[in-house]
Amino acid sequence: MSQIKNAKIDSTMLGYEDHGLLTFSLALDYGDCFQCVGGYRLDGYDKKSDKIFYSSTGLRVLAEIIKVAGVSSWEKLKGSYIRVKIVDNHVKSIGHLLEDNWVDFEELFKQQP
Repeated sequence: MSQIKNAKIDSTMLGYEDHGLLTFSLALDYGDCFQCVGGYRLDGYDKKSDKIFYSSTGLRVLAEIIKVAGVSSWEKLKGSYIRVKIVDNHVKSIGHLLEDNWVDFEELFKQQP
C-alpha cells in the first residue's frame, strides 16, 4: 500500500552515529504521528588504502533534501513542510510541498559507486 502525506520536519540529524558512520535523519511530524527517515551511510571505507571516503552520492542526497524542502541550508530544514511518499509504512521519497520535485532515497543510493 502506498500513500502521500504532508509532513513537517520536526528535527534533523547530520553526523556520526554510534558505529562511526556518517549519516543523516529527518524526524517527520504528520500531525497524528511521527516517523523518521534516513540512516543511509554517507561515507564509505576503502579496504585497499584503509581510509574512509565521502561519497558524492551522499553529498547529492543532502543537497537534494535541502532543495526539495525549499530552504537554503540544512539548519533551516527544521520546521519546513514537505510531502512524503510512503510504501508499506516505509518512506520511499520526500517531495516539495507544491512542486512535483522528489528525492527517492533508494534510487539515489543504488547509483552509488
